[in-house]
Amino acid sequence: MCILKRRFMIENEHCVTYIPEKPNGFGLMIIGDNSNYVTSETWFWEDSIGRFNILNMLLDEGYTVFSVNLTGNYWGNNSVFNLIMKLYDHVIKREIINQSIHLLTEGKGALLINKISNEIKKFRTISCIDPLFSLKDSIILEENQRVYFKTSLKEISEAYNLKENEVFSYLLKNEVISPINYPVRIYTSAKLTLYQKYKNALIKNFCDKYIKDYSIKYYMDDTKYSQILNINSFFKKYEKI
Repeated sequence: MCILKRRFMIENEHCVTYIPEKPNGFGLMIIGDNSNYVTSETWFWEDSIGRFNILNMLLDEGYTVFSVNLTGNYWGNNSVFNLIMKLYDHVIKREIINQSIHLLTEGKGALLINKISNEIKKFRTISCIDPLFSLKDSIILEENQRVYFKTSLKEISEAYNLKENEVFSYLLKNEVISPINYPVRIYTSAKLTLYQKYKNALIKNFCDKYIKDYSIKYYMDDTKYSQILNINSFFKKYEKI
């Protein structure tokens, strides 16, 4: 149960912190996909029934939950990374929680994990809903969906202030992936489409290369949010001080 919502602004973006009735001392930062709006009155996770059920479960378990408005095609760029870092610093200074927090990402939010984990170095766990962890993998996946490839290429070029024909060379020179030294839980679709099979293969390949401690939970569409409702058991495994 939430007893207080703190609403504030960072760099002209709306942010929100949910304070539970009985705090357990641990924080959870949620980095959403490009549909993750936060306004002065509501949040995407309040307005989506499946996510709202997860949010209520987390609050009932005592987690302080916080997020920031990230609507738009940011593709993990530095401006959003800086915004996330300021959000973390703000909440850590304001709330009475352990500095070692849990992180939950959705969609493109996973593109920020490498940068953030190298900077904060204080995570308990990282959970990812429908992720891709690198821009290179995102481009590879979209190349196999020709309908969306041009749109994605345009979005990435705008997010990084590049010309479209510069995107590939930029990624080759600048996308550096470091090992992720935290427990990672991944939720991804079990659909048997070629697109989803290829996406899941990219996820598995990335994890095998860069994540020592990871698990993947496959869901069918009608079980997605019910599976994630058990996420608190994953959190609690890593909360011993």
